[in-house]
Amino acid sequence: MDRQERAKELFEKGFNCAQAVSAAFTEPGGREEAEALKCGGCFGGGMRQGGPCGAVSGALMALGRAFGSSDERDKAAKKQAEDKAAAFCEAFREKHGELGCIELLGYDIRTPEGKVEHKGKSGRNTCCMELVGSAAMIAERLLGEKIPLTPHEMLARVKEQEMKLQFYSFSNDDAVAIGLSIFDACKRAGKSLAINILFNDFQLFRCSMEGTNTENDWWMGKKLNTVRRCGVSSKRAELEVLTGERPVEEWQKDEESYALCGGGFPIRIRGAGVCGCILTSNLPDVEDHQFTVDALSEFLGVEVPSILE
Repeated sequence: MDRQERAKELFEKGFNCAQAVSAAFTEPGGREEAEALKCGGCFGGGMRQGGPCGAVSGALMALGRAFGSSDERDKAAKKQAEDKAAAFCEAFREKHGELGCIELLGYDIRTPEGKVEHKGKSGRNTCCMELVGSAAMIAERLLGEKIPLTPHEMLARVKEQEMKLQFYSFSNDDAVAIGLSIFDACKRAGKSLAINILFNDFQLFRCSMEGTNTENDWWMGKKLNTVRRCGVSSKRAELEVLTGERPVEEWQKDEESYALCGGGFPIRIRGAGVCGCILTSNLPDVEDHQFTVDALSEFLGVEVPSILE
């Protein structure tokens, strides 16, 4: 089922237009779908004020999840999200003439007369249904190949990465080679990272690329604590919580000491377990994670899936 049909199905079930479009871009039955449905609850009917169409709001939520960032320093992601929002609104307005609920319907569903007309026209099955499908279609086109992985899909990939990217031994020279590989990949991509590699609590590699600062050290320290506590990558720990595989515990609320996000990857020695950690910070957390995975994949000569695709 494509996103357009999924949005229509959710709308037919009784969810409002914003909920239907936003949740259509999540995993059915997953935690992200539940959050999308909750977040869209107040946006139907033009924010309940006859304002911007809820289908438009729901599509922008989906685009924000795919292209936005939780890192206030990530100006590139901010610009990309803004461009996608502008492109969506332009395409929707070109197709339907307006963005507003009242203008699109031709009546105000807040008024008694509007409610009667809306009910009489079976709006859930006609005009609004068309707008829901159209918004989902435009959003899907703008997402293109960047339809995000669901938390369950991403978790499966991270587990495969960790299973395959293990060592039989690990030396100081290995740490330098991996650290420089991450550095070189960042330079080629025009990006910047703070990199720290520890083994048996001893620092073997440390690099702060241009644009990083002491705040990155703080983040890497929190990611290290998460890896040590959970015995898995900090991204995997986050995804296990999101998908319900790992119980919610009190320590996870300590944001001064722990970070449930990508950027801490365990150095696991076969037969010995986790003996060290590769830490990165400064980019969106999935990129922090993937730069390390790419370097390990190249170093070990092992092919693993990416969480960026």
